[in-house]
Amino acid sequence: VQACTDCSRCRVVSFSRKEKDCSWYAECDTAKLGDAFGTYHRSFLVRGAEGSVTAEATAAVRTAPELELATQVTPRVVDVVVYGGPHYDAVLELRMRELNEIVGLFIVVQHARPGAGGGIRGRDASRTFSPAQPRFQPFANKTEVWHSEKVVDEFLDLDVMNGAERNLCFESMRDAFAEFGRPTDVVLAGDIDEVPRAGR
Repeated sequence: VQACTDCSRCRVVSFSRKEKDCSWYAECDTAKLGDAFGTYHRSFLVRGAEGSVTAEATAAVRTAPELELATQVTPRVVDVVVYGGPHYDAVLELRMRELNEIVGLFIVVQHARPGAGGGIRGRDASRTFSPAQPRFQPFANKTEVWHSEKVVDEFLDLDVMNGAERNLCFESMRDAFAEFGRPTDVVLAGDIDEVPRAGR
């Protein structure tokens, strides 16, 4: 923040949820602020239209030592996936077993489903993820389910979905993390069947 207030051309500062990353964009391109996945950015004006330093920027400079201390916390690994239906249960179980030792929180995002006639099937219990299922019980104590009323097809592949639907999934993952995540978390995100190796 201090660097921004000292720079005559800098008008906006944007902190990520980790509170240690100041997002610097070429020529202060504010259109790019807050678009990074997994991080809600806290953005504010450093200078007003007349060029004077804003009160919010001055306050942020004063609290900078507190933000620096917060970054010393050991990060928790959070795994965020979009649930496509019960046909993904086996691969989700595999993912959880593989990552269980390093992940502190699993977040499963579930959307409303399109019906055969174009309507919304919604919360069909037979197609709804539940951490209480026997195969998921070993991870139930560190699993959160985030429900979205937005409609997404069951057969999910983020690489081949159309742009609008893919962006909707990413937005839901980001919103879910915003609800359950912490500023110091490290986020894993991707297709549910792209299982990272825990030791890599």
